[in-house]
Amino acid sequence: MSYERKTRLDLPRVRQASSLSRSSLKKTGWKPVPVRDVGPSQWDSRSRLIAPALAVGAILMLISGCTTAQRGRDFGFWAQSGEPMNLIRFMPAQARPTIKATDSIALLPLLGAMPQSNLAALNKSLLAEARFYFQCSVAEVDRDGKMAEYLTPSNLMPMNGLFNVQEAARIGRLIGATHVLCGRIQQARLDPPQRLQLHFTLVETASMKSLVDMVAQYDAGEQNVAIELDRYLRLRSSRKYDQGSLEIVLRSPSEYGAFVAVQCMRALSERLWGGKGLKKIVTPADQ
Repeated sequence: MSYERKTRLDLPRVRQASSLSRSSLKKTGWKPVPVRDVGPSQWDSRSRLIAPALAVGAILMLISGCTTAQRGRDFGFWAQSGEPMNLIRFMPAQARPTIKATDSIALLPLLGAMPQSNLAALNKSLLAEARFYFQCSVAEVDRDGKMAEYLTPSNLMPMNGLFNVQEAARIGRLIGATHVLCGRIQQARLDPPQRLQLHFTLVETASMKSLVDMVAQYDAGEQNVAIELDRYLRLRSSRKYDQGSLEIVLRSPSEYGAFVAVQCMRALSERLWGGKGLKKIVTPADQ
């Protein structure tokens, strides 16, 4: 027996089958049960019970989301942008300079706006990290010393955003250094989430030319910074890592400045010497 598939119903056969089924059911004594009609009033009563529950759930989700976001901003895990961000950038056109172990670098005090106490702490951290990572001698230039009149922004940065490399080279010759490292604060936010954006230029005294230009952007609200900070804390040898250490760094301008100083001087050392003999991340204060 073969069956043919039909796209339309055979209405006479359907009616006949339905009448036969009703007659057979009557013989067995089966009685149909009326379908209960659910009126709109009953649906309204149910919706009045469901709606408050949904509203309470939405409020709890909103509160939870706000709490998570606030905690993320406090601890640096709140990513303001989903795209990866380069924390340190070098001028691509510049070739790697050759700096010998017998050379010397004069580190000038940072230029830019920042409270004096925080600026002094950041300069101290940069000097300590430069002496730790650089493979040549590093000399400090005192802001209040005999070279003070040459270290003003009007002398070193006559044009907005650009260092006067000729003047920096002249300072290096007066000090007796082969190179001068100039730095300035482009942006500084000391309240959480903290932000430090620094610009460095390494000037060769003899040629009076800029050898390296580097910009470092460290915003504690960025996820990449939180990852680097977590790595920085885990690799320090003398201090035990815990959540309290992370919170202290993110809330303390001096601790956060020390973290940025490590990243900047380490990156400069890799640029100048290609990572040869680069030491493990550990701050001089931990030694």
